Amino acid sequence: MSFKLLRQPGIVLHVLQIKEADLLVTLLSKDLGKICGVAKHARRSKKRFSGGLDLFDCGIFELLSPKGLSDLYHISSFNGKMSWESVRTNLTKFYLASFCLELTNIFTAQDDADNGQLFLPLYYSLRKLQLSENRDEHLCTCIFFNLSLLDICGYYPCGDHFELEKPLKDWWGQMKQLNKPTIPTDTKLFNASLSVLVNYNEQIVGKKLQTGPLIWSAIPKS
Repeated sequence: MSFKLLRQPGIVLHVLQIKEADLLVTLLSKDLGKICGVAKHARRSKKRFSGGLDLFDCGIFELLSPKGLSDLYHISSFNGKMSWESVRTNLTKFYLASFCLELTNIFTAQDDADNGQLFLPLYYSLRKLQLSENRDEHLCTCIFFNLSLLDICGYYPCGDHFELEKPLKDWWGQMKQLNKPTIPTDTKLFNASLSVLVNYNEQIVGKKLQTGPLIWSAIPKS
């Protein structure tokens, strides 16, 4: 039986070493949604995997569809790698990007192609974090992504059942209308936003976020 080779833009959400050189990779792909695959010899192959795969890595994955009863793809190569160096080396950016990745992972089901709608918002958020030069921009990017994810997944915080202070509601509404992150006039809204969103995310998924405590390190001390 022959298996079709697929080429998919993807972002690495999680990586687990399963053998000395093999990796079990969870990635968000543009057309397939969230999928899991095995990348054999990925930690050693500089030709096929640019020396390995890690969180945040974005590029084009070559995949073979699952065989038999397995739900695992075979990841044969990875090209056009964008590793977002600034996101990895700046601690604030790293915490916020990790928060975005965790949200993406826990709000998506495996092999649901509809989840591919989150690919571009996540890609643009990582790119924005990579290029942004100040903490306010970092925080806006993270909060805007969380709101976009909730909107796409059908949990956008709005309506009479969801009470928000007017300044917070107005700022979120402005970003939703403009479809881009904007810096609020009152930076206290960063703290208020993350407090509301972390609690709301955790209520929806029914568990604590691993990255929840980390993002408070990104809030400017008053």
